[in-house]
Amino acid sequence: MKDRGLLERMFLCGLGVLAVAEEKVKGVLDELEEKGAQKEKELQKQLSEMGEKDAIVRAEKMISGLLRRLDIPTASEIRSLRSEIKRLEELLRERDEKGEG
Repeated sequence: MKDRGLLERMFLCGLGVLAVAEEKVKGVLDELEEKGAQKEKELQKQLSEMGEKDAIVRAEKMISGLLRRLDIPTASEIRSLRSEIKRLEELLRERDEKGEG
């Protein structure tokens, strides 16, 4: 009989631990949610203060820096190369025409 009482007490203690843990976890989650909401408001305020133009300029700088690090040519660099290729093709064509004449 004593064993049954001991087992029952252990079982109830286990349930108590679960109940306390659940309360603590709920409290922590509530606190994290509240802090997250506060942080979101702060970030939104900073973004609105920064202004859309400033945000765009920063994003462009970040992206162009990333492109440079990855060694990816920009659209303007590609356009420049295309026009240089066309100019060289024209020079070759002129040279061939002069050579035939």
